[in-house]
Amino acid sequence: MTASEETTGFGTCKWFNVLRGYGFITPDDGGDDIFVHQSSLFMDGFRSLDTGERVRFDIRIRNKGKEAVKVTSAEPDGKLRGSSIKPFGKSKSHYIRCYKCGLFGNHIAAKCKTGQGFDKLCYKCHKTDHLIADCPQRSYAKNRVEDQKVKQSGQPCEEETQTIKLDSDEKRDLHDNMTDSSKCNATNITNDSNC
Repeated sequence: MTASEETTGFGTCKWFNVLRGYGFITPDDGGDDIFVHQSSLFMDGFRSLDTGERVRFDIRIRNKGKEAVKVTSAEPDGKLRGSSIKPFGKSKSHYIRCYKCGLFGNHIAAKCKTGQGFDKLCYKCHKTDHLIADCPQRSYAKNRVEDQKVKQSGQPCEEETQTIKLDSDEKRDLHDNMTDSSKCNATNITNDSNC
């Protein structure tokens, strides 16, 4: 095969780096792996291959070896599925997780098509009757709600006053987060709180 000839082949994506936009295909007929660049992929949107994805491609000889061009799916519909990992701005690559359906993939909760019929849910336990701030699975959720009531009013809530024992680091953090007018008024903090 000369540099200008192209032959058609089938293979499987061995690996594909979504950050750098290239990878390698293992041809079905054996031989060396074939380089593939994202610009050779026929697909809409972000172009990438998923590991193990079956592809059809033309082979072009380059200076450094074989390169796959005109890459399409080996399936009859001809659509490449692509990788579920998408680069995300400056933070580069990580999995995108939908908090509605809980799956890792190509969508976020705002664009989720599961049709579960609710807009807000707890990110910790995925229940709709509360949000993460009030989640019973968070060990400090109850104490945190009480702390917020003290911070907002400057006085503990009379109908729900609770004594909380804090170690010195927790007292210092709570003390630093209170406004000047509410310092020393938080009577529900015990263990010699020195303001």
